[in-house]
Amino acid sequence: MIARVFKVAVTVVSMAAFGSVSATSAQAAGNRVAPFHYTVITGDSPSSLAAKWGVPPSLVATPGATLKAGDVITIPLRARVKIGRNEALWNVCKRYKVSLETVGKFNSIPPPYHVRRGQIVMIPLMPTQPKVHKPASGS
Repeated sequence: MIARVFKVAVTVVSMAAFGSVSATSAQAAGNRVAPFHYTVITGDSPSSLAAKWGVPPSLVATPGATLKAGDVITIPLRARVKIGRNEALWNVCKRYKVSLETVGKFNSIPPPYHVRRGQIVMIPLMPTQPKVHKPASGS
């Protein structure tokens, strides 16, 4: 069986280390962050996976796409962060401007979202809302 791969066009954001949170070696070298890959199993749907990971369904698959067991989904990552000493997950979320619930779900970290020093946390690259510019009102 040939696996279909769903890819999402992304702009990779390179983030430097902040405070006690450090970027992984790939990020430190300025390289792209390796995406997260998931192999679809029977019963998976774009909406169920989106709910499981706390991301929009459009990030999982193109609208109207049907997933089959064996398909590979690629989720772009903004960063992989190594948790530093006395670092809380909410600090990381605040720094990358992603909700605590999204990062918790994406990394299977249940509330109250406790992380350990040295733990690697993936930050999904969330789509941004397009800015709507209103034309200047004339006379």
